[in-house]
Amino acid sequence: MAVTISTSQDWDSAARAAGEAITIQSGAVLTVNTDTRYHKNAPASGTGTFGEITMTSATGGELLIDGRSVRWLPYTGGTGNAPAYDTDIVGDSSGATGKLLGVYTTLSSAPIAVGAAINATGFIKLKSASTAYNASETLTGISASTNGVDVTGWIEVVADDLANITIARAQKLTVRSDWFYLDNTTGVAQIIQLPTCGGGANTMYPGVWIETAEDSGVYEFWPAQRYGGAVSSGWYTTAKGTDARSKFVEMQDGGAIRIGANTSGAYGFIPDANCRVRIPNVLMMSCATATRASNSLPHATVTSRPQITTDSAGNIDINGCLSTWYFNVVQAYSVTIKNTAIVDNFAITECATSFTLEEFHTGNYLNTDVSNATFTSNFAGGTVTKCKFGRCGAAGNSDYGTYIACCKDITFTDCHFQTRIRRTTAGTYACAIACCDNIKFIRPVIVGSSLYCSASTNNYIENPVYADSYNDVSSDTGGSVLGVVYLAAGCVNNEIKGGTFWSGISDMHPDVAYVYATGTTNTRWHTCGTPASPIDGGTTNSMHYALQDGGNNIGIEIKRVYFTNIATRFYTSTNSSKGVLIENCAGDYAGTNTFCDSLDWIIKGLAVSAMDTAFTCVYGSIFYNIFTAATTGRVGLCFNEDTATYAAYVNKTGLTGASGFSSAGTLYLYNLNDVIEYEFPYYILGYTSFDASNVVIAGGNTGNLGVKYKIDVNDGNGYSATWEDATSANLTGETIDEDLGFKLKIQITCTTAGTNYLNSLYFAMVTDATAQYTNYPLDVYTLSLTGLQTGTKVAILATGTETPLTVLTESGGSVSYTYPDTAVTDEVDIAILAAGYLYQKIEAYALTATNASIPIIQNVDYGYVALSSETVTFNGSTKRIICDAATTEIDVVGVYSMWVDWALTSDNLKYKHCFNELGGNTIDSGAGTSVPVYGFLVNSWKVTPDDANHTLAVTGGILLVDGGGDPFDDVTGRTIRINYQQPVQAITVSTGGTVAPSASEIRDAIGLAAADLDDQIGAIPTAAEINAEVDTALSDYDPPTKAELDSAIATVVVPTVEEIRTEMDDNSTELASIKGKTNLIPGLF
Repeated sequence: MAVTISTSQDWDSAARAAGEAITIQSGAVLTVNTDTRYHKNAPASGTGTFGEITMTSATGGELLIDGRSVRWLPYTGGTGNAPAYDTDIVGDSSGATGKLLGVYTTLSSAPIAVGAAINATGFIKLKSASTAYNASETLTGISASTNGVDVTGWIEVVADDLANITIARAQKLTVRSDWFYLDNTTGVAQIIQLPTCGGGANTMYPGVWIETAEDSGVYEFWPAQRYGGAVSSGWYTTAKGTDARSKFVEMQDGGAIRIGANTSGAYGFIPDANCRVRIPNVLMMSCATATRASNSLPHATVTSRPQITTDSAGNIDINGCLSTWYFNVVQAYSVTIKNTAIVDNFAITECATSFTLEEFHTGNYLNTDVSNATFTSNFAGGTVTKCKFGRCGAAGNSDYGTYIACCKDITFTDCHFQTRIRRTTAGTYACAIACCDNIKFIRPVIVGSSLYCSASTNNYIENPVYADSYNDVSSDTGGSVLGVVYLAAGCVNNEIKGGTFWSGISDMHPDVAYVYATGTTNTRWHTCGTPASPIDGGTTNSMHYALQDGGNNIGIEIKRVYFTNIATRFYTSTNSSKGVLIENCAGDYAGTNTFCDSLDWIIKGLAVSAMDTAFTCVYGSIFYNIFTAATTGRVGLCFNEDTATYAAYVNKTGLTGASGFSSAGTLYLYNLNDVIEYEFPYYILGYTSFDASNVVIAGGNTGNLGVKYKIDVNDGNGYSATWEDATSANLTGETIDEDLGFKLKIQITCTTAGTNYLNSLYFAMVTDATAQYTNYPLDVYTLSLTGLQTGTKVAILATGTETPLTVLTESGGSVSYTYPDTAVTDEVDIAILAAGYLYQKIEAYALTATNASIPIIQNVDYGYVALSSETVTFNGSTKRIICDAATTEIDVVGVYSMWVDWALTSDNLKYKHCFNELGGNTIDSGAGTSVPVYGFLVNSWKVTPDDANHTLAVTGGILLVDGGGDPFDDVTGRTIRINYQQPVQAITVSTGGTVAPSASEIRDAIGLAAADLDDQIGAIPTAAEINAEVDTALSDYDPPTKAELDSAIATVVVPTVEEIRTEMDDNSTELASIKGKTNLIPGLF
């Protein structure tokens, strides 16, 4: 039977048929808030199920499955017969009223048939209740009394196998639920019955939520697995253990679950007693069309189950259900699924908008060779939170628990990726991503095999937790797991932060490494373990490496990664990888030397027994410093030939003839006076002193070679001036600081010709347990200033101080300041100056945890004159401009210009600036006219005259103190006169050779005849009349008091230097414009 619904209505508002096909249109909402099989308009014999449900795209509609109002009320004293559905059940004392949905004997039974005798005790299910029933009150509408308060009930919604719920763009499938609470845990193995509405033995549920501890209020989903009598089912003695890893339940017939494998708890974790157990109260089941009164087993072909179909861009919004339907969500417009668990697998493909999955889980009925969770071509992104996905069945190569392909911007947070049976091959992966961008995993829990990434960009994995299996310790049986994180070919920009193993259980590590990388570009792993609490590589089948470099990697960075119990070595690589940086890392001091055959590596602060000296075709890998024990270390060179990366730090121009490098880590110096020099490209941290020993060298005929050094102890003075022999006496005389660090230049000279060669050189160092964990920056960021004029200098200062962090010189129109992560949120001042451009300063700029760029506009300095020469000197510390002996004249423009030149010398820009300057703007370049220069002294700068009696002439501009004051120091005991010779410029305008008009012509032009002018002159008052008028005015005048004057002056706004400068610039333009116009007036002058 097919029905079209065009007006909003409840499912039970009209007579329903078995397997009814329904079309929803015209924006109607069909609300299912009862069981589909049993309600007042249900078909006979419990056959009320969904057939095809279609919502037309043209007019819209919604299917709303809503269990939020359903109540479950225990009763006692039952007599008589079951009332009709929809009967009002009223509490005599509470007044609560609810519509009857059925009378039940147990959770697993169907409702008692209308008119049939009810049991003495049981349950009443209500469609809703107006208010809460009392725990013990007589009921009207049924012959019974309450036997406890009413709680959230449940509804069962059944669809035919092969039925499609088809949702298009303007339509929506909505599910709303509440939590239904089951029996509490007992602390031992137990069976818990879930509701079935009489669905029978074939009812299967995907799992339950169990409280983490008594009254914690926090719940964790426990997936259900079907017992299949073999390990492939997952619920089997060799697949599950009894510790906290095995938080699974058995999926039993008839809608029950078992906690613990049997009464003795042979496998499966047992929670504490009195923990609450709950499920969402919407149960979405399936049936065969021939037996609609009973539930069907989850179909072996998932596409033959009831299926949600969205390929016309429908909308899915589900909050709470247990379901055996197939969630094949393809080309949906929007998807939100929360607090939901399904049986077996699902797929989300080509979702048009960012999707949301939260507490969306899977249980396992089938043991099929298919991914449990599949995400494909979702480019709008999504968030997946607190979900558990995992497959059963024998998994072979390239089989995945979760598969994410061709997706972008999806973040998985606190999700479990589970290989729920023991792997049989190394090529099985708990989760795999391919051809994706910006997939993030935050605190993923990975069990049984790797999180595998291939051909993907911007992969981010934070604090992964790994267990090698559910029932055993680490093993290479069934295939060695190469890495908790496996980064395969084509992965670009990969970041792994942190990492650990399952807490509280030993030997949960993989066989080979925590990270395995091959064919990647820009891979970064950091902040894993601590020096005090390193990650344990295990005592049984100990993990071989922290990171295994499988080759063909470009750029691997390992920082602050700390392990113990590494079986082979901290890091291993091949010479097909390039650009490896290891900083502040540790394996064990003894027995875990790093095998670094990659190109262009640098190793800084690695705790390890020794560095390798045997290399094969390795280039550019030269500089290292390591810690060999709590109090000792080495700073050394490996003699691999340099590449372009470090060519600037190796000067081999002094090698002659056959002297040079082999391809096996050896340097030959055959000829007398052959010399090579190395310079460390970084400051070496973590050592307190040099050991009392000569430099240690190994090779052949090493007595024919001499080693000298220079040292830069990072005190701002650069390298020491002379080469010193690398002897114990000289080295122990050096003072170094573990935090500031030091650099070395190393000179190796052939002092006697022969077959001389080196394959190892290091300086023995002293450290301690604190010093050696002095960290290099974890991250560095760059602040760029762009748009700078040629020759600009920029001083980066600690804010509010004259302490320079660096002074930079413009190159290509910009400068870049690099700072460590520890400086993020620090504030800096940025002073900017170039000859011919006004000084400017950015104050209290907050550094950020991202690269930033500031565009700079520099205003022309009209007052600067290059190569000015005045007899003064500048002292930035005292803020004084000091006149030289016998100085009797200073030029304001000259002094100002010299200050600019001085500030651009060395690091003088660190000092607070001397002048605010304005003026110098050209008025008429032909006439040589310009606005006078005003020099305002600021920041307490003053001029100190010569220490002699004299007159000091100030010429060429106007010298003031910004805000008022005397720009000159007093010189004690001297008489010094300051003669201000302020510039006065006459601005003349050429007449252009015209003839001036006569007096008569002027008089005629203004309309006055001679007689009229004479009459006007005759009317001028006499002197006596003027005096009398003035006396009268003065006697009437009431002058202001001082208080009134002070009050009036206080309201006067004095323009700032910047406002004066702006006004002068404007006036210069206006004067030039006026001059241009007056030149056009004939005969004016």
